[in-house]
Amino acid sequence: MMLSVTPHTPPSHNSPMLPPDTVPFIRHTSGADYRTGDLKLGRTAVLTDLGRYLRVPFDCLVKCVGAMPSQQDLQQIRNNLTKCKILTDDKSGLRWTDFTPPATSKVSEENAFKPLGRIIAEILAEVPKSGVSFLANPNVSPLSQRN
Repeated sequence: MMLSVTPHTPPSHNSPMLPPDTVPFIRHTSGADYRTGDLKLGRTAVLTDLGRYLRVPFDCLVKCVGAMPSQQDLQQIRNNLTKCKILTDDKSGLRWTDFTPPATSKVSEENAFKPLGRIIAEILAEVPKSGVSFLANPNVSPLSQRN
């Protein structure tokens, strides 16, 4: 009687597992709550994952963003945004023309936030020396410009 032996690769003894560069932690955005489609649970998961990055000291923010425009410049920016129909000033108050808050919108969260790209681009066009840029590409991870 012959026994059949299945060929296999012997385990390597020369490949030690290296420790990871960063300590792994459980991401709340990988959990079931985030994937249910419930916007409130999803928002909570994202904010929990952001953790300490939610707070930036004001003086650090001012250094990054730069000086605020004067009141006259702010009024001019507001007028220009109203003229190009990005901003609406009517009896309900000042609001972004194409943006409906997701809580009151009947569309998906992705479609509800889509108009913000155009709104932000128009604001940045009004303040050309802001040193801020914006690119909406939800399918690609952001790259650091420091590398």
